[in-house]
Amino acid sequence: MWKTIENFARAIESIGRGLAVTIRNALERPITVQYPYERLPLPERFRGQVVMLDDATLGGTACIACGACVRSCPADCIAYDAVEVTWEEPKKRRQTVSHYRIDWGKCINCGFCVAACPVNCLTNLGDYELSSYQRDNLLYVYDNPTAAKHRQPEVPFRSGR
Repeated sequence: MWKTIENFARAIESIGRGLAVTIRNALERPITVQYPYERLPLPERFRGQVVMLDDATLGGTACIACGACVRSCPADCIAYDAVEVTWEEPKKRRQTVSHYRIDWGKCINCGFCVAACPVNCLTNLGDYELSSYQRDNLLYVYDNPTAAKHRQPEVPFRSGR
């Protein structure tokens, strides 16, 4: 009999503690953020989307097309086209990128590519709004203006007929 009364008292105490938590939370001010109009501050070490930086002295990127970012990417979402540097410039390098592509649909925002870059030409932006209805909109393409300016003109193929 005493066991039943003890179990009943424990059940009432448990219900009372649960109701106390519920009432306490009901009386607090809600913490809902009205998203498009209000935004929570991002953490200091937040890693958003990865982009290529422009170097003001070069007129394009400082990338040396070493491939460290491609090798360090666990998601295999980075690709680039390298071109030989045949023009005069203040920075001594043998090659650079003409097109740099990151597929943000695959990117896991790990930051390994930014950490692996020896010339610090990649950075993480504080942007986290990358959603899109088409996968083509998730492809980031950087066209190097310096490489485009010095590109050799393409000679069209002519047959001997």
